[in-house]
Amino acid sequence: MRARTATKQLNRAAAELKGRGWQTRTVLVHGEPLRDLLGAVAAARAQLLVVGARGSSGVRHLLLGSVAEGARNRCPVAVLVAR
Repeated sequence: MRARTATKQLNRAAAELKGRGWQTRTVLVHGEPLRDLLGAVAAARAQLLVVGARGSSGVRHLLLGSVAEGARNRCPVAVLVAR
């Protein structure tokens, strides 16, 4: 059920971006988030990575880290973090 909802949201966002002239490719994967995200960037030869940030802070952020922060620090292309 979550995958279906995520796919709908991805398709909606892609349609809006395409309507504004962007080329998009949506990918939904299951696994280790940062590793898989960086792998998808490399495989797609992307020029930009857009990630969302939920605003985790405090102890939770220290224990779990942040995919958005990891992408920002380790991604070889520009990263746009949306809140």
